Amino acid sequence: MKAISIWAHQHTIFARSFIICIYIFLNIIGLFLGDLIHSMNVVLSAPFYLFALSLTLVGLFIYPSKKVEKKYKNYYERHKSADCFLVIATFLFIIYSGNSFNEKIETGVISSYANTPGLRNIKAYHATEKTSFVAKKSFAKQLRAKLKQLRKAYKTSTKTEKTVYIILTLLAAAVL
Repeated sequence: MKAISIWAHQHTIFARSFIICIYIFLNIIGLFLGDLIHSMNVVLSAPFYLFALSLTLVGLFIYPSKKVEKKYKNYYERHKSADCFLVIATFLFIIYSGNSFNEKIETGVISSYANTPGLRNIKAYHATEKTSFVAKKSFAKQLRAKLKQLRKAYKTSTKTEKTVYIILTLLAAAVL
């Protein structure tokens, strides 16, 4: 293994290109393997994900610091062991992703906003439609009224519901 590291140090560009190709190949294999496992009606559950997460944490915990390299008796072996943990964990995460592509997502979160009266009656404003200034104004007024209803419902919700709404809002903002 040390000979490979020395060779890679001497041939940096080729070694990095090779690592990128291997990583792409690893992703393709992991996604196909996860999908194949799913096609055999085996759904990987949360314990599998937690196992991969624990491997990641072990790899991060044992990863040696370059700053205090002399502190470690077997720096190279410890470094490569941590790398191995992280590569295996990455591969398991990719398999889990490939397995969960075909799964229906059920969050289990019940929204109190879903039953807000009149929320479903908002007509969407389409920019392609030719609308008058009055129609645009009425749409904005209707939207403001519904936002007031949502704020009122938010104020009366529990702390857990508020936390879920904040997280969902941040995720939606990140996506948009």
